[in-house]
Amino acid sequence: MLCQAAGFTPPVPHIGELWPGDTELVRQNQANFGKLWHRTRAHFEAQWKVHQDQRGCELYLQPKGSGLVSQVYISPIAQGGSLLRVRVTVGESALEEARRRLDQVAGALPVTPEVTAGQRRDGSWFVDLLAPLRLILGDVADVTEHETRLLEQVVPAVDALVADA
Repeated sequence: MLCQAAGFTPPVPHIGELWPGDTELVRQNQANFGKLWHRTRAHFEAQWKVHQDQRGCELYLQPKGSGLVSQVYISPIAQGGSLLRVRVTVGESALEEARRRLDQVAGALPVTPEVTAGQRRDGSWFVDLLAPLRLILGDVADVTEHETRLLEQVVPAVDALVADA
């Protein structure tokens, strides 16, 4: 596709624009996308404190106990709504182990994400998984299928962080 070759990925047609969030239509699209997290949220609620952002389309997970990570942030608005980001915040001493676990599970996900690690300006360490939202959701417009595809993309990665390794 010409626009993708030029570095632009158009929005998923049946989802609509997710960014920037400064119009009523985009805010509606974000709120509607947030409804697709229902099954994913339900899965995580046993081990994580789960909340959505004010947009409704992003999830924040904090472990209920101590563990490898301090927070997981899941967002469909990375790079203007073209990528699904799973950002895992860890302490510096846990960075290598978190990266190892996420590298290990990445190839088994429905859409293999790019795995990167680094340090934010505030000094916190992170590991990111980035995958094209278009590939995750595909061409189907079925809400139940979207919920399933998001669940299958996100849950194994986050579960790998709490599993005994």
